Formats: sequence, structure tokens, C-alpha cells
Amino acid sequence: MPLDKYIHVPYTGPFNRALAMNRGAEQAADGSILCLLDGDILPDEEFILRNAARVSQDPSHLHLPYSDMFCLLPADSATMASDGYRPGREHNGYLITHPVGGCVWITRESFMSAGGFDENFKGWGGEDRDFADRAHKVAPIRRHPELLSHLFHERPVMPSSRKEIMAAAGKTFEGEE
Repeated sequence: MPLDKYIHVPYTGPFNRALAMNRGAEQAADGSILCLLDGDILPDEEFILRNAARVSQDPSHLHLPYSDMFCLLPADSATMASDGYRPGREHNGYLITHPVGGCVWITRESFMSAGGFDENFKGWGGEDRDFADRAHKVAPIRRHPELLSHLFHERPVMPSSRKEIMAAAGKTFEGEE
């Protein structure tokens, strides 16, 4: 079973993660399990096998393979990126509880039924939450009790609130600021 396939999508506009995810999902074969993993996530060695098995056993759900995300600080991020994950090593960073970004596992059919990611989101932010809100109607969300490691990187200038992110994508925002 192939675990990856690389495609090239010519695009000259601002970074559009939603477009990249959608084009990848479109290229996947029917019956495929999709792992929509951000490039700044550092998975452990058993990540692929463990989560592919989860989706195979319960394909009707959207799987978030973590309950929390540990965001590494710059020095620790550089160490982990060069040396990999080492059990017992302490790292500095901060914890985000119950995020919806970073990694989603879902069947191709459920992804397509949910309408994929909204390509009106440009840059970073908002597309994960929007997709999860729509996807849970066709594939209820199952969150797994693990910790995902997020590597530090500089961020471009972004809107400062969820309301601004949603407005930039032509969406209405209902929720906290």
C-alpha cells in the first residue's frame, strides 16, 4: 500500500493550504485514507501505522490523532528537527488544548462529501476550523488522547482575530473573539 504520492500544482497566488489539500485529495484513489498533515508537525515513528489502523477500523469518523498540541520554542524546535523525537528529553514550549489544526485523518469519500477545504482561505488560519465544522456533519469527529508536536516557525502577518480570518474568507463568524 503506497503511503504517499507527490503532485505538482502550478499556482502563483498567496499561499493557499486549502487548495493544496483539495488537489491532493482529488488525486487520491476511491477508498483512500487521507492524512492531511501540516509540514510543521513532527509525528512519532508509529504515527502512520497507528492512525491508518484507526481510520480503517472506524472509517465513518474524521480522526484527530491528538487531544493537545505542544508548540515547541525555537531552540527546542531546531533540536527536534535535527535529532528527531527522543523519549525522556525535555522540551520547552506551550500547550494548546483541543485544537483542530495540524493533522486530520479521513476517508476520501467523507472528505469529498464534506466539500473539502474552502479555498477562499488564504495564508494560514481558519480553514481547519471551517472544514471540521462542515465535516463533522458527514463524519463525526473522534479525537485521540495523544500529544502532537508542532515545530516553531516564523509566521506571516495575519488577521488578529478569528472574526477577521473568517471575514477575509467571506464567512460569518459565530463565537468568541
